[in-house]
Amino acid sequence: MPEEPKRRFSIIIPVLNEKKNLENLLPKLNAYRLIIIDDGSTDGTPELCLGKDNVLFIERGKKMGLVSAVLEGFRNLSSDDRYIVTIDSDSSHDPESIDSMIRYAESRKLDLLIGSRYVKGGSSEDSISRKLMSKSANILFRLAFSSRIRDATSGYRVYSRELADFIVSDNKIQAVSPSYAGQVDILRRALSANFKIEEFPIRFRKRGEGNSKLRTGDIFQYLSLVSRKGYLMRYVLVGISGVIVNEMLLKAFLGLIGNASEVIAVEASVISNFVLNDKITFRTTGNGSGKYFLRMLKYNVFNLGGVGINIAIFLTLINFSFNPLIANLFGIIVAFAFTYLTSISIVWRR
Repeated sequence: MPEEPKRRFSIIIPVLNEKKNLENLLPKLNAYRLIIIDDGSTDGTPELCLGKDNVLFIERGKKMGLVSAVLEGFRNLSSDDRYIVTIDSDSSHDPESIDSMIRYAESRKLDLLIGSRYVKGGSSEDSISRKLMSKSANILFRLAFSSRIRDATSGYRVYSRELADFIVSDNKIQAVSPSYAGQVDILRRALSANFKIEEFPIRFRKRGEGNSKLRTGDIFQYLSLVSRKGYLMRYVLVGISGVIVNEMLLKAFLGLIGNASEVIAVEASVISNFVLNDKITFRTTGNGSGKYFLRMLKYNVFNLGGVGINIAIFLTLINFSFNPLIANLFGIIVAFAFTYLTSISIVWRR
């Protein structure tokens, strides 16, 4: 292995009762500087790691969370670490990819390189149920945060020193979720702060010895994070408020101007949705009045497109003898997806 990369990065490995896996992994990492964060192992993991010249072993005594361990590693970096690698201890991440990932991150001047199962050249040996859960979580991430990252939950990563320091500092302002949800919490913050991020294909292997540490509570934390911090839930809530505006104005003007009240009600709800999404959902600032009204016009166009899609699907399904309410529901769902995806990619570019 080339000597230069070894002097400019450390590898962080969170562990909890992973002695058997580490017996296989550590000999492959003898040439590297390791920071091993242990959350109270009772299987002999500390005894295996202590005394190794290339290992900084930090014993925390109790389970505090995967990403909490990563942050602990960030706080214990060497002064000459320019990059930091995070890798699982269960043998699911192939250490032979480390040098290639470091060289790629350096050549592209990246702040975060994610080892990805879901880009071209990547693969996963996980069970079908775990693959389904993982892909569902990543689809939800892309929808919620308007991101093109395909493997947001991957823990095999290369961080720049600048991003690691930023995350440690930002964690003091608002704590990063300490468990698995923290992987996407870190990514969300890096995206918001405009750090340069890419993905790198990896082969994700079946874990070695032991059982996965993922628990039901971790899944709920993930869903909570995506709901609270992502755009999708706020977009839905704003959409509901638009329906209320539409109904109120329709009721108020229907007796005065007849069918023309429908046009007023629809346009008012569209404008209301745009203003609220701009301020609450996407929190856009400082675009100038010209660009603001141009984006509002685009949003109007996309909503008209959504209405057209809704009507087309409704009429098509009715023709195939679908129940009208079900046909309309399908139309609404597809129209919502169209409006949301086009809006975040064109009106609110992220």
